[in-house]
Amino acid sequence: RHAATAATAATMEAEDAPSPAAATAAAAAAGEGEAEEEKPRFHQKYKDENKKLGTARELVDYIMAPHYKWKNLNPYRVLKLDIDATDEDIRMRYKRMSLKIHPDKNRDIEEEAREAFEELKKGYEKLMEQNDGGEYVEREIIVNRVERARREASKRHRLLKSKGMTSATGLEPLEVMTEREVMKKFAEVERERVEAIRLRRAHEAREKEQEKKLLLEQKNERNFHREWAKKERQEARVGNWRDFAKEGEAAKVRA
Repeated sequence: RHAATAATAATMEAEDAPSPAAATAAAAAAGEGEAEEEKPRFHQKYKDENKKLGTARELVDYIMAPHYKWKNLNPYRVLKLDIDATDEDIRMRYKRMSLKIHPDKNRDIEEEAREAFEELKKGYEKLMEQNDGGEYVEREIIVNRVERARREASKRHRLLKSKGMTSATGLEPLEVMTEREVMKKFAEVERERVEAIRLRRAHEAREKEQEKKLLLEQKNERNFHREWAKKERQEARVGNWRDFAKEGEAAKVRA
């Protein structure tokens, strides 16, 4: 009886157990659920921040702060977002900020608002730019750059602390060090971009100069050959006239 009972229980367990296909489907569904949790449509923290972004004047001052051309190379900084921001977070933040600082709504600071609005728009377009495959390639590059800067700042901060440095002896807070390192990374890339443009333009200018020089040489050579041919024709005509004159003189003598 015991053997029969055990066999029956084993059969029931086998019947209750999910099939391999069902187990695979369940695992896939669980994986999708986890992926959805990792990548939410938007973050509540940014949604809450949208309600307290500050006044138009404060936002304009933030975007147009000293050295803004360098600071705003990081588009996440312009939109006051972190690198975990989703498409929806970026769209919502841009919409809220652009409505606040739009120059048409801020006649008293219209010129400043217009510049800030352009900086905001530029940052938004950088983050939302897609390639032909619909991938945010530029955004991925920016995120990697920020992450690399943060790792380096954290490593440097730990190193200085391990050497006994403290805030009392000049150790900056990690947040300050990180912000400067992030800005430094974007500045380096921008300098390389500007230098590449300068070199390309210099190369193009040299090529144009060489082409201009070659065309001038070809023109001078054509002129030289033209003048030489003209001179030869003139000399030929003069020679013919001399020959004709000599023949005339000879005819007179014979006569």
